[in-house]
Amino acid sequence: MISQKVLKAIEYDKIMRAVSEFAVLNQTKENINSFAPLTTLSDVENLMKKTGEAYKCLYTHSTGGIYYFDDVSDQLRRVDIGGALTCLEL
Repeated sequence: MISQKVLKAIEYDKIMRAVSEFAVLNQTKENINSFAPLTTLSDVENLMKKTGEAYKCLYTHSTGGIYYFDDVSDQLRRVDIGGALTCLEL
């Protein structure tokens, strides 16, 4: 784990606040601001592969941009317990 002293020295909190401004959903902003840096090479490599895959989907294969949508976590919880969604929610 990286020490808080090092994170403060590199102004990690300011960087993550700036990154979170790109997020659309409030929960995503909170997740970004609470993210702790990875410390193992394998974890970093795994996330870099996912980032590369997302880049290909968004820009190389022109699957479209990222659009705003409301938080759907309540609907997902309802579906998880066997509930149904309305046509509007779908």
